[in-house]
This record gives sequence, C-alpha cells and structure tokens, in this order.
Amino acid sequence: MSKIRCFLIEPSDTVELSLRRFNCSMELTCADGRIHEASVILGQEPAGVALAGLNGLADDSFDHADPRWPKACAVCGHVFAAEDCWQARRDRMWKVATAGGPEVGSLVSYHRLPVGAMWHSDWLPAPFRGPDGLCLSVQTPGGEWCIDAPPSSNGSRWVREGPPPGITVRPSILCGRNKDGTWKYHGFLTDGYLVSV
Repeated sequence: MSKIRCFLIEPSDTVELSLRRFNCSMELTCADGRIHEASVILGQEPAGVALAGLNGLADDSFDHADPRWPKACAVCGHVFAAEDCWQARRDRMWKVATAGGPEVGSLVSYHRLPVGAMWHSDWLPAPFRGPDGLCLSVQTPGGEWCIDAPPSSNGSRWVREGPPPGITVRPSILCGRNKDGTWKYHGFLTDGYLVSV
C-alpha cells in the first residue's frame, strides 16, 4: 500500500513550446498499442495570449523545414511521412502552489504532471463543480481523475470533504484502464493523501 501526498497547482503565464509529429490516421499501430508519435521540447516562453483549458494551443504554424522536428516515432522508430501530422504546441505550465510535491513555485507541464498534483479545472461547466464551486482534478498513478465529474450512468458521484489539497473523497477511486481491461489504479483519497488498495 503506497501513500502519496497531494499538492495544489495553479495556472502560470508561461507556456512550454514543443514540436510533435504523429500519424494523422490515429490508427493504433505502434509497438505499444498506441499511435506513432514523438515530441521535442524547445523551451519555455511567455504565454502572450489568454489560455483556456488545461493545455494551451496547438497548430501547424511552425516551419516544416526546421531540423528540430521529430523524424521518427519515439517508441518504435517508425519514420514519419510528409503527410503525417505536424503540430506546434504551446502548453500551459502550472505553478506548484502548496507543499507536498515539487518545490513550491516551480513550474510543471501538464504532460508530465507528478502524481499527487491537484488543480481547479475552471474551464469546465457547472455540472462539473462541487458545492464550493470548484472542479477539482488530481493526477493519480493511473492517470488524470476529475473528482467532481458529473454522475455516471448509475447516478452516483464522488463526495468530497475538506479544503484542497487536504480533502477526503468517497467512495474509492478506479482510474485508467490497462490493455486487458483491468484498472491501472485503485485507491482512496483521504486527508489529502492518495492511498492505494
């Protein structure tokens, strides 16, 4: 049984610039059962525009002749064709706001959020809000989990108590699926700690 302390992150005015190539067909043909893809991080820069949502902006505005574009899939080495997708990403960086994870004030990328990171998804609509008006999500060992998601088809939803990040949520968490259909993570969020079962 592992125990991981949660910590709050909040949006920063910095983005991480990266170049991503992937197969546009979205066929799951890579050796790991996903699409062929690869990314190269170029660095950080001021956002320059208002960002909505968890990530940022992605477009095909970066010069395709730039030698920094990935040439092949990071997992299997599949060489990208000219017609495969080109994506310049400007992903919002998040600032660590409370103790419990990386150093307070440090920046983390959404694509590499440490387990235990907790944030308010302020871009989601009212059905995703808890009684305090927040829509909390947390990075678990099984992936991202929206605590305040609307009820599932059986009408149930998680109930949380306490101020973030020291919250307690019931019932237990099932998050992320493995290829064989089993859950990647089963645990509880108690007094601000993810506790695996």
